Amino acid sequence: MVLIQLFLNRMKRTVRKAVRKTALGAAAAFCALVALGFFTAAGFLWLSATLNPVAAAAIVGGIYLAFAVLAIILAGNDRTDEPEPAPVVWSSLAEAFLAGLATTRKKK
Repeated sequence: MVLIQLFLNRMKRTVRKAVRKTALGAAAAFCALVALGFFTAAGFLWLSATLNPVAAAAIVGGIYLAFAVLAIILAGNDRTDEPEPAPVVWSSLAEAFLAGLATTRKKK
């Protein structure tokens, strides 16, 4: 009974930590998105004061498009540091099974 209680207490602590990390991460992501919106608005206003508003909108849109293309390229990159697992050679597996089977039959 004590082991079950220890397990449940540990599980509660683990879940509590996970929920806390998730909530703080979500809050940080929300704040980052709000900040990105304000930086975008500030950059647009500065560019529209320097250039015309259409050019400012095109520049801001181009920057976001460049970020999107970069994210797509990085997401499509399938490089992994892990080597591919070797394919299973079924013939050698069958031979090993039959050898084990023959060995057990000889012992009887």
